[in-house]
Amino acid sequence: MNRVMICSSYTAVKDSSARTILQERPKQNDYLNLHKCLFFDIDAMLEYAGYYNTNNLVFDICKNKNIYGIYFGTYGLKTLSIESLLRLRLNKISIMSHRDVDHILRGLNTTLKSWGLLSDIIITTNRKAVNKYSSVGVKAFFYSFLPSVSFIDKLKKRFDVVFVGAFRKERAYFFKKIRDAGINIKVWGAGWHNYPELFGGDDEGNIKFIEDGKVERESMSYIYSSAKICLNYPIFSDNTVYLSGRDFESVLCKCLLFTVEAPTLKDYFNIDTDIVLYKGIEDAVSKLKYYLINDKERELICSSAFLRIKSLPDQKVILDNAWESFATCIEKKKKQSIIDTIADVVKRVFLLYHFQSIDFCNTVKFLTEIKNEFGDESFNKALNLLEKDGVSYKDLGGGEMKIDFPNVWDNNLNNWINND
Repeated sequence: MNRVMICSSYTAVKDSSARTILQERPKQNDYLNLHKCLFFDIDAMLEYAGYYNTNNLVFDICKNKNIYGIYFGTYGLKTLSIESLLRLRLNKISIMSHRDVDHILRGLNTTLKSWGLLSDIIITTNRKAVNKYSSVGVKAFFYSFLPSVSFIDKLKKRFDVVFVGAFRKERAYFFKKIRDAGINIKVWGAGWHNYPELFGGDDEGNIKFIEDGKVERESMSYIYSSAKICLNYPIFSDNTVYLSGRDFESVLCKCLLFTVEAPTLKDYFNIDTDIVLYKGIEDAVSKLKYYLINDKERELICSSAFLRIKSLPDQKVILDNAWESFATCIEKKKKQSIIDTIADVVKRVFLLYHFQSIDFCNTVKFLTEIKNEFGDESFNKALNLLEKDGVSYKDLGGGEMKIDFPNVWDNNLNNWINND
């Protein structure tokens, strides 16, 4: 049976055992049952040994423990250098990564144009990115990061307007303006306990806290199920609004979602029938007052959004399919010729240069190292394979290189994220 190493923090794999760097444990869930897994706590290793030693250790473990595939949790992939990931690929190790920040433009930009190019399988939270990954030889599965909350039936709608999320100065300013306009708003989350005029408290013991105003998951279900409206005030990133868990947590508890325009909202909701958009404080106040007194209209929108999100593809099936595809990838790569392996890695070096993730000097360095390790003959055969696929490069001199790819998008991510 193939061995797979899981590189992630223990919270990501839901492990409750003592914190150790490396250990074998019983199967955790259906996704991991395909393989005999070796769990590597990459967060603990980084803290213990530092970045350089962690990179070397991951490679050494793969070599000594006969690892054929590595799964990286949300942030695990970024803890290894591009050089280390190229090295793993040259040793026919398959890579799958789970990126649950791809719906954020900055997160997608980082993944798609650098570390993501070095994966074989990607689980992404951006539907539009699936074809982009595919065009560079990465198989992607769209996963809508639905949160683990549930509607609690027969609860009285005791809260008019709520917000659950971390304190930010701009949020405090906005919510105070909403409160001053006569809207009864209550907020929870890290840091809000220092603002008693807005903080919702424990609601007579019904709400449990982790620390500093942050509520437990079960209490989040209680808050949203007991609220008429969730007033979302998202944080902007690179002048773009991104989605967060509360967009779905509120809807799954049949609480009306108020939010602002975001590029990926239409991937999940019908704007006209599932949610309410607002622009600025005055617009928010006007619409809040309207929907707080029009119960039937509010409940109709809530029901529509609830059914739409509930009808999304089963997330467990998607993850199972991703792991099944990963198993196929591992078997295929084990049988891959060394020329095909070199061609695959060289192509990814070219892509990294194309997307300006590595400069000319590092591109030449990586290509030279591959040529020195496998010899001129194998390297040139690999280049010939790439040319047959329409991939070619030419050293223009002066520290520049021209690379041509078939069907590869513009290296300016904004051009397609905004226009596709």
